[in-house]
Amino acid sequence: MGALEKILRTGLGAALITEEGIKGYISKQAQQRKQEIANRIAREFSNFLRRVDLHKEIRKALQGLTIEIRIKPDKR
Repeated sequence: MGALEKILRTGLGAALITEEGIKGYISKQAQQRKQEIANRIAREFSNFLRRVDLHKEIRKALQGLTIEIRIKPDKR
């Protein structure tokens, strides 16, 4: 393909790109990036949960706490 032909094809292609086409492309790219980030967060959280002894951590968090329960009388 000659240089002139490349220039003409590129120019024609650029001329055919519309604002809607650009918006659609950017929107698709943004959606893909968002999905990649969500997948990464899910993998990292899953790996974290596999390494943590959840029962042990809950026991440590609740140790020494006092829970007070108050019941209001029924006003019937």
